[in-house]
Amino acid sequence: AHTRTKATSLGLTLMGAPSPIVPVLIGTEAESRLAGMLSFQKGLIATCLEFPIVQRGASRYRISLSPRFVPAQIDKALTIIAASIQEARAALNASHQG
Repeated sequence: AHTRTKATSLGLTLMGAPSPIVPVLIGTEAESRLAGMLSFQKGLIATCLEFPIVQRGASRYRISLSPRFVPAQIDKALTIIAASIQEARAALNASHQG
């Protein structure tokens, strides 16, 4: 419940029913690749799934929760994910406009 509440407050779109596996929608494959790289640069190793594993244009992070994670760790990871997605979208939009 904490993960879903925090993710929603950051503007993230979670998919599926509540479970230890939390899919966070990214969008296009280009957004996924760039957001994944940005997350890694910020210190978060997260799995991104994209076509053909998921539907084209519905790339997502796949977060695996553990009872060992404390809320501060989850909050930090979600904050990195949200920032990485926003940065990836902004960079791709700028490259399409210029």
